[in-house]
Amino acid sequence: IKFGRDSSVTDLLVERDELETRDVPLRWARRGGGTWAHHPGQLVAYLIVPVTRLGFTIPGFVERLTATFHQVGQEQRVWPDPLPEAPGLHGRCGTMGFVGAAVSDGISRFGGC
Repeated sequence: IKFGRDSSVTDLLVERDELETRDVPLRWARRGGGTWAHHPGQLVAYLIVPVTRLGFTIPGFVERLTATFHQVGQEQRVWPDPLPEAPGLHGRCGTMGFVGAAVSDGISRFGGC
């Protein structure tokens, strides 16, 4: 489980002790976004892109990354809701994809799942 800047340990649905007993690693990442639980079968993309050299602003990069994941969802016949104001993919059952990016010295880190 990875935590971003918008995360909190209160996002966990079980106690930390139980996760440690099950050898579930908890990691804090220096990226935007919330808490991600990684599972087999997920599509995850961590991008290393020269954001500023390509002329993107950081919000513009996050917006483009969100739109890309939205398109991938449609290609996989997941049918996410129209693009929301918050980054990520949302559907009839709630959030189904997260975008959490960070830019350091003009280079992106992290991405989405």
